[in-house]
Amino acid sequence: MNRGLSSGQIWLRPLIYNLLSLIGLVSALLSDSWGDWLAWLTLTLPLWVIVYCWWGKSDG
Repeated sequence: MNRGLSSGQIWLRPLIYNLLSLIGLVSALLSDSWGDWLAWLTLTLPLWVIVYCWWGKSDG
């Protein structure tokens, strides 16, 4: 009997993406040079995930 995904499996990825976004926002506020690069990388990660899920998977 398959019970599906547990709540931990459902919420793990969104939690990781939100934590990375928070790290990016804080680094953008508190740091120059390397913090700007870290912010850029962490804040564009959700966009890349959206692009991958939207266009990266084939229907067939």
